[in-house]
Amino acid sequence: MKVLVAFDKFKDCLTAKEACSAATEVIQRLRPDWELEACPLTDGGEGFCEILTSAAGGVFRHVRVLNARFRETQACLGIIEAKNLSDTVHRLLQTPDNTKLVAVVEMAQASGLQQLALPERNAWACSSCGTGQLLREACQTNADLILLGIGGSATNDLGLGALEGLGAEFITRKGESLSRITPSQFDQLAQIDLHSNFVPMPETRIACDVDNPLLGPTGATANYGVQKGLDETELPVMDALMEKTAKLLCLASGAKETVVNLPGAGAAGGIGLALHLSLGASFVPGFALVKEWLGLKRKIQDADLILTGEGRLDESSLCGKGPWAIVEEAAHTGKSVQFYSGSIARSVQNVMPKEVYACSITPPGLELKVALVEGANLLGKAISKHLR
Repeated sequence: MKVLVAFDKFKDCLTAKEACSAATEVIQRLRPDWELEACPLTDGGEGFCEILTSAAGGVFRHVRVLNARFRETQACLGIIEAKNLSDTVHRLLQTPDNTKLVAVVEMAQASGLQQLALPERNAWACSSCGTGQLLREACQTNADLILLGIGGSATNDLGLGALEGLGAEFITRKGESLSRITPSQFDQLAQIDLHSNFVPMPETRIACDVDNPLLGPTGATANYGVQKGLDETELPVMDALMEKTAKLLCLASGAKETVVNLPGAGAAGGIGLALHLSLGASFVPGFALVKEWLGLKRKIQDADLILTGEGRLDESSLCGKGPWAIVEEAAHTGKSVQFYSGSIARSVQNVMPKEVYACSITPPGLELKVALVEGANLLGKAISKHLR
């Protein structure tokens, strides 16, 4: 029996790698004769750098950067030889000619929400500066192309922190410079300088599956502000300041103000838009890239049984990425799938293919804070119960 174990993260509980490890440990104990292949999943957030770099036989470079609340933290970036990537991956990346090295950078390593305790999650005070520092470090590797995953961010700063890390300067109406910029200072901002001290960068691609614009009811603040620590009453205030600041960014880069409506402009608090305007960075589909990078289609075809899952299975999961993409691919080939999740929305149960066994690993009545601590044990018990 060949088994593919391919989990995404369980938010605030298990990384994708930890979930895969918990599952394989149980299976090896109960079915020692089964052949297992672990394949942690990512769509650009937590685990993006480690998973992609390891899969392509790359090496890691560890650096010290600032997290979203300006505390020093250790992060890593990956360096990969371009020859190790498939032709399909190169097409998705639109790899420049003569590319030899690709640097993989993960925003969540430097500016991630999972790095902050709940009381620290405050979008007014959070900066993407560390991501800019990581990008600067990537430049020092002589990479010909940088791939940035922007999932799992704690910030809603229009990427100005990242631009500061790359050398941008921010000027007030009094002609004074602002440092360690966060949205709490946006009302003081009068000018952005993207030229005087900006670091020269290689071509940059942003892995992203979010197509939200920057502003309005489907924008960055409206969709993600609350999970990043904003109160509902603060959302329109933040959105108005984002609009004002975006106009300054457009003026500094020479872009038309309508660029704020670009699909993906609202991802990760607007960092994609900032890097597009300042570096000419372009978006690539996150999970489509990961799927090809990891060779998921072949792995699914080779497996007799597939175990997958994530923290919560709901309507937002049904968008052709992550574990649900595995469910859809497996359904085409008639493969048996076991889907384990912290919780499963009732509406999703009605669209689950018949080949899929879906299980919520959280016992009824268990407090969320307890479930988050016991995630690995709960996953192991759920798998064990079904395999016995």
